Order: sequence, then C-alpha cells, then structure tokens
Amino acid sequence: MPDLINWNVDEPLSKELIEKLADILESGNLIVYPTNTLYGIGGSIFSDTGIKKVHSIKKRPENMPLSIMATPGQIKQLCQLTENARKFISSGDLRITAILPAQEIAPQRVVHNGTLAIRLPTSEMMNSLISRTGPITATSANIHGKEATATYEAAMDQLGENIAVYINSEEVGGTPSTLIDFTGQKPKVIREGALSPGEVSNTYG
Repeated sequence: MPDLINWNVDEPLSKELIEKLADILESGNLIVYPTNTLYGIGGSIFSDTGIKKVHSIKKRPENMPLSIMATPGQIKQLCQLTENARKFISSGDLRITAILPAQEIAPQRVVHNGTLAIRLPTSEMMNSLISRTGPITATSANIHGKEATATYEAAMDQLGENIAVYINSEEVGGTPSTLIDFTGQKPKVIREGALSPGEVSNTYG
C-alpha cells in the first residue's frame, strides 16, 4: 500500500520526511503531491526509471514532454537565461508553466525540442523538498486523457498503488497552470489556465 502523508503546504517538510522522499525519488519511484492548481506526479528528472514510470503509469506517449518543478537556482543551471526567462523567474508566479530554452547539461529525458517546461515550487513544502532532491516532474496526477485531479483521493483512484507516497494537503485550485512559451521575442500562451490572458499580457507584454 502507498504511504499517505498529511502536511500543510505552507510549512517546510521535516528533515525526516525530506530524506524519506529523497530516497523514494532517487530509487526511481514516484510521489503524488499538491500544487496550487492540481495534484502532480513527482519523479526525479535524474532517474531514467522514474521518468519511464511516469509515462507508463499515466499511459502517456513517451514523445510527449513532461513539465518539471525547479527552484530559481536550479532553473538558472538548466536553462538559458534569456530576458523572458529572467522575467519568469523574478515574477514568482506559481500559476505558470514556462517553456524555456534548455542548457546542454539538462537531462535529455525531460528536454523537448531544445526546451524545458518548468514550474516554480508552488509551496514552502515543495521548495523544501526540491531544494534537497533537485527538480522533479510536475505533470498532473491522472491517466492521460482523464480528468485532472484536485484531491489526493481522486489521484489515488486513478493511479492506485503505482505511487509510493501520496501527500495530502486537502483540495487544491483545480485549474491547470497557464503554459507560456518564453523562447521567442514575445511570450506566447500555449494553454490557457489559472493565469488569465489579460494578466499574461499585463505582466509580460
């Protein structure tokens, strides 16, 4: 049976839990965790096994890119710091998944057409974990083509025992992040979501 952790997203994880989750991710296993929009599946971007499991469990084609969650410092290492990339990092907006140009050192298993799709840590809880483990996948916790999940119970109904740990922080927003391509001269909204088109235009032009 998967483990269940109940935790307030506004609080950093305990050192004990961070190490427990780090061991799980480093061994190629997966967690489900809350973001400020939906629940996500976390696998280490440094684990071939973990990335393959994400695709397999979601029944998601392997040629479809996976978004990741990374701290600002990690983004600076993995991505080319274009003006638009800097705008995204400095905005601190947790409703955005940003498509940014990847550096050569970025793991190719999560690079798509020379880019990475990245979210900032959506809570103190996730920042404390990712600061220890490195970036993890941020794809929604659902079977490909089925409804995205706003509770851990809904995620468990779809993903079951394929997940090692579910982190429960009650129901979350329920609207996907806004996917914005920052690789061109002007940001381009690829998928509308939690950040409205008007807010995108006002912030990024």
